[in-house]
Amino acid sequence: MIGMNRDINDISAVEVDSEEVRWLLREPMIPLRGITIITGNRGTSKTTMACWLVARVTAQGRNVFFASQEDDIPEFIQPRMEAVGVSKDRLWYPDEGDRLLKFPADIQRLARYVNERNISLVILDPLEAFIPGFTSPDRVREALTPLGNLSRQHDCAIVFVHHLRKSGGKTVIEAMGGSGALSNIARALYLYGSEPEQDKLSKLILGEGETDVEIEDDTVEKATVLANFKLSAGATPPSLAFKFSLGSSPNVESVPRVTLEGESRWNQEAVFAEAVSGAKDEEAAVMIEQAVNFLLHYLADGAQTTKALNAAAKDAGISTRTLERARAKVKTLAFQDEAQWWVRLPDLPDTLPEEWSS
Repeated sequence: MIGMNRDINDISAVEVDSEEVRWLLREPMIPLRGITIITGNRGTSKTTMACWLVARVTAQGRNVFFASQEDDIPEFIQPRMEAVGVSKDRLWYPDEGDRLLKFPADIQRLARYVNERNISLVILDPLEAFIPGFTSPDRVREALTPLGNLSRQHDCAIVFVHHLRKSGGKTVIEAMGGSGALSNIARALYLYGSEPEQDKLSKLILGEGETDVEIEDDTVEKATVLANFKLSAGATPPSLAFKFSLGSSPNVESVPRVTLEGESRWNQEAVFAEAVSGAKDEEAAVMIEQAVNFLLHYLADGAQTTKALNAAAKDAGISTRTLERARAKVKTLAFQDEAQWWVRLPDLPDTLPEEWSS
């Protein structure tokens, strides 16, 4: 067996000095030595929030290395960095030839770079692009274990931005994938998502019948929440609330950015419930859009009986509820003739209403 003839080297506890945990940031709490993962649904502006983190770190006079394999640096990342006031002389990106870093293959290259540049924070976005086959626990351990060692040896926090699986899960850890290996190795885990809607989650958070928190108007842009669900070096910190606003950069007039509003009352269970609900709403919207297209084609040549319409929709895999919602969106007209109910499209204008395909 490999290593069976090697001696075990040890160190006496007498020679070990206790140390306080060192933090890169305390709001949110990001350990300086170790791996942090920020996860959430796709499209929740996790990268924009990561740019805010970079601004906090560079403001301390620390150096940051930000690598993205999803978003264009000049058009997407750099304007967001400028909009939140990053100290640009403290921020570095990989050039085009080194954007496709993979771990553990590139661990030694990253270690040398972190040492040479005196980097205090490495952000890798998204995790699955840097760790091929991350759904395998063994692949996760092979990649994250040496990255964790690098972090401790060089006092450099490693932060991954990570997408929840589209298939979801019963818990955040299950929805992250990796069979739990990601959560086992990371020292800090955060969920980033939309602020929950009070009317949906009041029973979960406040208890049935309690409505002491005012429900926000739908027209007001909701906050996002960064909620911790693991911190191996301390007690669970309060969740943080962020608001979106538009900033600017030297070359781009309007750039999305986030600002910290303070502590949030919503914990990770509530934020995850909202994330699951949002994913279901998105799936429902797609199904309704497909049903709308079905209606427009099926009724294009004139009225059809309700019975025939329902049968055709069933054959097309459209549920009764989805068909009803699509009919309401299209505003189909129903009428009775010769003891049968019929359905037809409304009188169509030259241009279809935008909401029919939205």
